[in-house]
Amino acid sequence: MSRKSQLLLPVILTTALTALILLLNGLPAAPGPDPDVYLTGYYLDAKGSRTACYWKNGRRVDLGKGAEAIRILPRGKDVHIIGKCLREGYHLESPCYWKNTRRHLLSLPPKSVLGEANALFLQGDDIYIGGSYEKDWRKTACYWKNGKRVDIRLPEGAVNPTVYSLIVVGNTVHILGSHTTRKESFHYFYLRNGIRVNLPKPAGASYTAFRDLYLVGRDTYITGNWSDSAGNKTACYWKNGKRVDFIQGAEIRYLYSTGKDLYLLVEGPGTFYWKNGTRFPLAEKELSASSLFAVNGDIYLGCSVSLASDGGLFYWKNMKKVPVEVPPGTKYGQIHSLHVVRHE
Repeated sequence: MSRKSQLLLPVILTTALTALILLLNGLPAAPGPDPDVYLTGYYLDAKGSRTACYWKNGRRVDLGKGAEAIRILPRGKDVHIIGKCLREGYHLESPCYWKNTRRHLLSLPPKSVLGEANALFLQGDDIYIGGSYEKDWRKTACYWKNGKRVDIRLPEGAVNPTVYSLIVVGNTVHILGSHTTRKESFHYFYLRNGIRVNLPKPAGASYTAFRDLYLVGRDTYITGNWSDSAGNKTACYWKNGKRVDFIQGAEIRYLYSTGKDLYLLVEGPGTFYWKNGTRFPLAEKELSASSLFAVNGDIYLGCSVSLASDGGLFYWKNMKKVPVEVPPGTKYGQIHSLHVVRHE
C-alpha cells in the first residue's frame, strides 16, 4: 500500500463510520419485547354460577366462585387483584383481595359484611385499596393499607360515601371519592391525608366532577370536568393542582403517559383518543372504552364488554378485537378492566 493510501485510510474509515451512524439513527427503533396484557372480570357457567377470573395474554386464570375481579396490578412475578365476593354464610358482597390466586377478605367492623373495593395502588411493599363498607344501614368510606382499615371522616350529612381512586406519593395519600346528601345532591371530594383540597375552577362554574387519579413520574394528574350555570360541561384535568381545560361537551375517561407522550381517552359524543393534542377516532363510534395503554407503538383499549351482547369477550389492539378464552358453555361474562405491562 502506498504512503498516500495509508494516509487516506483513516479518513475513509471515519467517513464510512459517520455515514453508518447517520443511517442507523435515521432508522426506526426496533420494537421491544411483546408486553403482557391483563384483564379482569368474571363469567357465568351454564348453571348460572359466577366465577371471578383474570386473563394474561388471553389465557384465563380462575380465582373462585361467587366473586368478581375488578382491578389488577402486576408487580414482578405476582399479580394483585381486588374485587368482591360472598362471605361464607352470607349472600352479601364483601370487598376482597387476591395475591395471585390466593384470596383475602378485607377487614370490616364486627357485624359488618357488605362493602366494596374500587381502587388499588402499590407503593414498594405496601398495598393500598380504596372503597367503603356498610354497617347498621350506614355507609363509610375507607381505605386499607396492608389489610388494616382506615376510615375516612367526611362532613356531617354526607351519605353513601365511597373511595373510587387512590394514589400514594411519598407519605401523602391522595383520595378521590363521592357522596350524596340528605337532599340527594351528588358531591365529589379530593383528600390529601384526610384533608379536603379544593382544586381551582373557573369563576361561575356551578359543578366540578373528579373521575380518576394518576401518578406519572413525580406528577399527579386528576381527570374530571366542570359545568357552567347553563349546564355546559368542559372536560379538563389538573396537573399538580393546576387546571388544564380540554374540550367542551366531553369527559376524559382515561389518561396514560409514556413520559414523552400524553394520551387522553375521551367520550362525548362518541369515543376517541387524543395524543399530544391530536385527535384519533376509534374504529366503532359506539365503542365504550374505559382504559388506554400505548406500548411499542401499539394502542390497547379496555372496554366493558359482555359476552351475551357482544358475542365474546375481548379487548382491542390497534382497533382490532382480540378475543380471550372462556370455558365451553359459558352463559355470560364481563370484562371490567385492562392493564398492559411494558417490558424493557
